[in-house]
Amino acid sequence: MGAGRIGVSFELRGSACVIGVHGELTVPTSHEFTGQVTMALAALGGPVLFDVSGLDFVDCHGARVLARELRAVSARGAGLYGCRPVVRRFFELLGFDLPYVTTLTWPVPVPASLGPVGPAARGQDLTALIRVTQATARQSVTEASVIMSRLATTYAELALNSRYRTARKSEDRGRLLALSGRARDLSQPRSRPAARDAG
Repeated sequence: MGAGRIGVSFELRGSACVIGVHGELTVPTSHEFTGQVTMALAALGGPVLFDVSGLDFVDCHGARVLARELRAVSARGAGLYGCRPVVRRFFELLGFDLPYVTTLTWPVPVPASLGPVGPAARGQDLTALIRVTQATARQSVTEASVIMSRLATTYAELALNSRYRTARKSEDRGRLLALSGRARDLSQPRSRPAARDAG
């Protein structure tokens, strides 16, 4: 899937409709995404699972569109699968409480047992959680840098759009350019401060 393109696929899996999202969900691609999803949902019944494991990039507008589609089918049953940690964090920062799932089956299976409990089990869980958190943090820093870089490019392209070149839109254009600069700054890795010499 090339840059700036969106792909939407549909698959019936048991009683659920799985909607695969591939590419980039942004301002330019959201209309195509909404149109394809609307047609599929009108033709198919049952719960809906959005598989975003193939989603390369999403901006604020794309996140709102995806959240809106999830809310629209919540009465039927809905889930969001394959959401990378940095993308999930992005949704959470925007204030979206989305129904994340870890499997593409419906209904979502619930573990029959929570396993052993007690101090030893909690200690093992805590160690595993720390390791996962450290690995996720390293991955998130890299992916967040890429996302901020893409956001900077998107804001800059919007600012250069002809509809923002009029005198009445100059203030909006200035805001977009400022956002682009801020996002580009955030995309740059920050170096750790040098340790001070003892004594």
